Amino acid sequence: LDPTKPDYWYALGRTRVLLGDKSGAKKAYKRELELCEADAKKDVKDIGAQLSQVRPLVLLNRADDARKLIEKTARANPTNAELKQLIDRKELDALLADPKIQEAMVK
Repeated sequence: LDPTKPDYWYALGRTRVLLGDKSGAKKAYKRELELCEADAKKDVKDIGAQLSQVRPLVLLNRADDARKLIEKTARANPTNAELKQLIDRKELDALLADPKIQEAMVK
């Protein structure tokens, strides 16, 4: 485990949710988001780095921000087929409807 990696904080947040520690989970998800934001700032053209922010935004119950991020990234990359599919397939909506994700979300 590497605390400099977003996945570390995601796993810690999930574990804390399972233990009933929503406050601790929120702190972990916020740290995950901070690391993802830092990665995204390092390379604004890296679509994967930009979209890595979606998961912690969703888990922090910030679906509107996640949607705006996807739309902004799509506007900046209008020819990217993966982004178009992500939007056309409403993958964010599917993620939000996933019971496991709903269980992991904090407010």
